[in-house]
Amino acid sequence: ATSTSWDDIITMIENTSGFNLDLSLTAPEIILDARSYKNADLDIKLIDGVFNTNVRQVEAYGGQASGQVSINTNAKTPTASVQINAQNMLLQSLVSHLNMRDFISGTGGLDINLRTQGRTNADLFGNLNGQIETKTIDGALNGIDLSQIIQSVSNWRSGLALGNLTAGISPKAQTQFNGLVTDMDIRKGIAEVKTLEMSSPVAGFKGGGTIDLARQALNLNLTLRSDKTGSGNLKDLQINNHVLGVTVAGPWSAPTILPERTFLRNVIASEASGLIGDLIGTQTPNSNDAVSDVTNILGELLASQSPPEDDESGQDTQKTPAKEEIRDTALDIMGGFIRRQIEEEEEEEERKQEAEKDD
Repeated sequence: ATSTSWDDIITMIENTSGFNLDLSLTAPEIILDARSYKNADLDIKLIDGVFNTNVRQVEAYGGQASGQVSINTNAKTPTASVQINAQNMLLQSLVSHLNMRDFISGTGGLDINLRTQGRTNADLFGNLNGQIETKTIDGALNGIDLSQIIQSVSNWRSGLALGNLTAGISPKAQTQFNGLVTDMDIRKGIAEVKTLEMSSPVAGFKGGGTIDLARQALNLNLTLRSDKTGSGNLKDLQINNHVLGVTVAGPWSAPTILPERTFLRNVIASEASGLIGDLIGTQTPNSNDAVSDVTNILGELLASQSPPEDDESGQDTQKTPAKEEIRDTALDIMGGFIRRQIEEEEEEEERKQEAEKDD
């Protein structure tokens, strides 16, 4: 069934001007918006365009919930607030009702405290403020295979930079977990994700970032974690002693997943300096300068690249650099350093020859 949007609700309440309602309701089942809510115990008041509901108890989406919902259409700009505490809810059912992509399944608890103002969905989400905390157990992330993503990033050497890690993203992909915790503060429609942590016996992630609720866009930085023994003792993954991170950015219906820039910069520099060492020996007088050059130049290259941002049309205004560009730049850096070493050796040889002539 199609969910009624918030702007439809605002309009509906505005159209009740002159109609008042004060109702205490206890019912074994309520059908609302083609959804069944059972064992409901609530108070409903509607007075001159001001709607208040106090839900002492209701069973919804397989769990239990309580809270308050207030909407005031008498103000110059309608206002709304929601406070909800829910436990043991089937998240796939809730997500489906909200017309969101079926990205998660499992049993979860929610603490929601939100307030906003506006007449349209865009305004209501864009003016959203408050807090949301969630805790989900025994579930799955749909459309993503975390193990494949970890493997893709770990095999970065096949190209010094990776594009979107599509190997781990498909409609049939899934990542099972036994815990998923989020904690976010919302200001003017932007959710600052303070905690985002998923765990399972073999893999997980932790991190944070931002979510643009009005534009449905993500900008998250995650540290990947794993336990090869499958005992759930997750540790941060590392390559060349650098923590393995990824950036998840773009529309939440189809985000781009890339190696995190700091990780990529550091690991490329380590790899490049290692290759240089193999070619010319690590004990050359300027080997430390070589590592510094590689790190600084690649750092400037990668630091200038920002996650994709959407313009008002929803199109990306910045593009992640092609992997060939970064790879070729790295090779140019190594080649330039080698050329510099050859030139220095030639200059030293010329000085020796000039010295011998003087003798």
